[in-house]
Amino acid sequence: MKTLHDNPFSSIVWKPESRTLHVTRKAQTESMTDKEYQLELDIWARLSLDTRPAQQLIDQRQMRFAVAPAVQELVQRRILEVVAQLGIERVAIVRSDDIFAMVSVEQLVDEMAVGFELRQFDHLAEAEAWLGLA
Repeated sequence: MKTLHDNPFSSIVWKPESRTLHVTRKAQTESMTDKEYQLELDIWARLSLDTRPAQQLIDQRQMRFAVAPAVQELVQRRILEVVAQLGIERVAIVRSDDIFAMVSVEQLVDEMAVGFELRQFDHLAEAEAWLGLA
């Protein structure tokens, strides 16, 4: 396990034994701007392309940033662009306990046509079990 990125908004850990990229969004995302969110997305994209994970675990339990509708389309395009290059098999998202962040992410995910398995969970242990990490 190797930490590839860590700042007040998120941490990204590479788990080579399971080919899993684990992204954790932090509570400080409450003060994040749209531009900072896009920069975080660019960091995720670069690290995803560098590590070429088979699966990703996105832990958003502490996320407080709500993705604005104007930014959602850009985010969807960027995510699908990266995923298409990687051939990711599975993505597990652990929902935020902040209703606004949770709804914005659900809207983003619901509108994406994805070519991989994607599931959302309320608990980290459920997501890890689904990915075979538990």
